[in-house]
Amino acid sequence: MKRKMISDNAGFSLVELIIVIAIMAVLAAAIAPAIIRYIVKARKAVDIANAEAIGSSLNAAITSDEELYDYVSAGAKECDPRVPSKKYRILGYSSVSTTNNGRKYNYSFHTPRNLVGTVTTQGAVDKFTELMTKEVGMELVKLHFGDFTILDQWCVCCDEEGNLCVFVTSGLNGWQYFVHENRTVSGNGGTRNAYMLWPSVDERYNELNSVSAALP
Repeated sequence: MKRKMISDNAGFSLVELIIVIAIMAVLAAAIAPAIIRYIVKARKAVDIANAEAIGSSLNAAITSDEELYDYVSAGAKECDPRVPSKKYRILGYSSVSTTNNGRKYNYSFHTPRNLVGTVTTQGAVDKFTELMTKEVGMELVKLHFGDFTILDQWCVCCDEEGNLCVFVTSGLNGWQYFVHENRTVSGNGGTRNAYMLWPSVDERYNELNSVSAALP
């Protein structure tokens, strides 16, 4: 009489498959938030490092160039520590051009429209814009923790003592001149949060877990 051979590789039963899938779902739900936090933290760390590189490069160039130093000094004179809305004078910022579907495709650098005549000369403005374009460069412009219209711009400011500060923000269009004491920028296009990343990091930025949380 022939013995019936039973394969050792009979596979999983339906119940076993359901149990495995359920375990994987529980593990994914438990691990996913930690992974997201790690990704957010890593992206913000890149932007903070880039802000330091931007600020250090600009600061080194300005201190070695008399015309640029006068440009920053003139901006500092417009700051007024007694007026919360005139805490940080905007010296330059990046702007983003978009296609019809809203995707970013081009970055450029600008200065506020009222600098010429009230603060400095057109030559100094052009020189500072050229400096930003050269020192910041296309690689550093891209924000890793950012999203179009919420956080998508670098903003270089000075305080009343002429110290440079690097912020991330959005919505700057040339008609905003100051970052307020409460780290917001207001003007055409409404009010936006601005987060300092250099020389110190805004605690509010550290607390952000998602870009959408940056909305005022």
